[in-house]
Amino acid sequence: MGFFSIIVFGSLQLFLVSSEAQSISHNEAVARHLQNEYFEKIKNIRRNNWNHLLSGRFSLITDINNDLLLEATTTGEVIRNYHRYLEIENAKRDSDGNLNDNGENEDPSTKKITITVSWTGQHSGSISEISYITRYFDNLAWLQTTYNDFSLGTTTNTNLIHHNNDPADPDGEITLGAGGKSNWCVPSLVEELDLPKQGVAKSVTAIEGHAFAGTGENASGESFAHISITNDDPPVAAVSGVFNGYKTNDVFGETNNGQTYGYIATDTNGKEIVILNITQIPYTEIGYFNADGVNDGTSVRVLNNIGYMTQGDMFRTFKLTDINGNPDRTGSRTQLGSVQLPGVGSKFSILTEGLNTYAYIPISGGSYEMQIVDVTNPANLLLKGKIDIDAATGRSEANQTGVDIYVNSVGNKAYLITSMVTNRPDFFILNITDKSNPSIISYLEDGVQKFAEYSTGAMNPKGIEVVPGSVAIIVGESGEEYQVIRIGTDKPAYCGGTDIDTGIFDSASILAANNIAYTYLVTGDASLEFKIIEGGPGGIFATNGYFESQTLDTNHPTAFNRFFTNIEVSPPVTSIKYKVAVKDALNFTCSDVPFSDLDFVGPSGDSTTFFEDVGAVPFNNNDSGFENPGQCFRFRTYLETADFTQTPTLYDFTINYSP
Repeated sequence: MGFFSIIVFGSLQLFLVSSEAQSISHNEAVARHLQNEYFEKIKNIRRNNWNHLLSGRFSLITDINNDLLLEATTTGEVIRNYHRYLEIENAKRDSDGNLNDNGENEDPSTKKITITVSWTGQHSGSISEISYITRYFDNLAWLQTTYNDFSLGTTTNTNLIHHNNDPADPDGEITLGAGGKSNWCVPSLVEELDLPKQGVAKSVTAIEGHAFAGTGENASGESFAHISITNDDPPVAAVSGVFNGYKTNDVFGETNNGQTYGYIATDTNGKEIVILNITQIPYTEIGYFNADGVNDGTSVRVLNNIGYMTQGDMFRTFKLTDINGNPDRTGSRTQLGSVQLPGVGSKFSILTEGLNTYAYIPISGGSYEMQIVDVTNPANLLLKGKIDIDAATGRSEANQTGVDIYVNSVGNKAYLITSMVTNRPDFFILNITDKSNPSIISYLEDGVQKFAEYSTGAMNPKGIEVVPGSVAIIVGESGEEYQVIRIGTDKPAYCGGTDIDTGIFDSASILAANNIAYTYLVTGDASLEFKIIEGGPGGIFATNGYFESQTLDTNHPTAFNRFFTNIEVSPPVTSIKYKVAVKDALNFTCSDVPFSDLDFVGPSGDSTTFFEDVGAVPFNNNDSGFENPGQCFRFRTYLETADFTQTPTLYDFTINYSP
């Protein structure tokens, strides 16, 4: 009986253990089923509308249309003796792109889903399962790597070249700009041209393939000469056409909607600005602007269908559109706005910087040498900052006058020349980041504060250009009339020049399509007034530049996730940084979507930061500026070098995105 009792008791214990195990296994199996059911349902919500997947704890319900909905909960839904809920979180990735709860980058197209099921009873318990779902089953990628891909973007102090400089290789590379075979510091005169008649050429401006010269300072010359310039090496210049009838103080040229226009600032009261159509010969006068007062038009520029001019101590804007906003250069043009300057304005620069546009105007006949005008609203011109060079340097009054100015493409530095005063600097590098308070850049050398300034000696400066290779070219009369100044370190230093004893009255620079840089000069040489000097750093690269891609149009709102690159850098000498821009479409297309500097952002989602490496594109959905998800995408690659002989290289750029 004792032996029998032991067997029965042992069998009973075995049965109870087996029954308990079966119960636990059954509970877990039911819980797994409930988990899987939720996961399949959450995938259906993902498929129908990704934006419904908000962060939080939820249970799933159905509405009257049998559509699945997320309902916020604390304890979850109850199914018999089971409780079920799910938690949704934004997934994070580390710097290597791996999913990591402690990662620094949120992935806008991946969600972390935790489904928890618990049960009560004799053997209570719970299980949790973590899964990740993406916005779409298969992410897409946009690759920019060929020469043709990159050619649809824009370069600023950067070059697009074929791989290994082999034109037969379709692969493209982005490097820092070199621009030319010659050395700027050893000027090479490659072309000269006799302009019509015997007038004195006093002004010149240029666009790709064209130069426009004003030769009508007196009755012996044409008012306006259009010079065509080939893309050969060396280039060939030829007079394409002329126009006469006015005394010329300044000229400007532009191409708009397939038409080429010339603008003349004149001394004619009633037509201070004359507009020419120079698309066909003979050139025809088609419009004009009659500025108030009797002062001459001294300089003219055009930007985005707005005309700008200086007239004595007045700065004016005028319309170049019709009542419907379409380009119109014909007839009498209407003034938009005006503002009085603290002196007489001369050749000026116009630059759009983000959402604002500014005019930088050299000033003479007053206490100030440069005035900044906010022209963002052309009908309401606002005086911003101005600078008195003497006061800024602590020197006694020297009666210097502003002559010409060049502003860099990002709008944080201006290069100003003033009239010659014996034993005084006449070239200054200005910090214009704060438009209300421009200043002369300074630096410490051997414990002594010095200003970013330079003296051209006996030259009386007339014009300035800043060209690839971080050099400034100053031209003028007397002394050495053509001087090249290195400016890459904000410590201006002479590096070369040449004498043109007849004097140089104005200059313009251009980087031709064949990636060779040139300076165009108008001089006092009566038989060969127009001259071309071939430039280029002579194997030396610009210190920095950037490439901006073409626009990717995904045809519908898209989440942009991560980008990847193939580059070559040599830290710490050379480096590459990135910014990305995502914007909503206009009228369902990206073709008319404008991109400004403020639209390009770094990992923090604002324009002040850069991606130092590849990474996740930030998420933003505030219906303004940078948007992700969005339909329209661009990227910028910023290249820098601390050694003029080395350049970083971008081989390809890939953006991963989810429809």
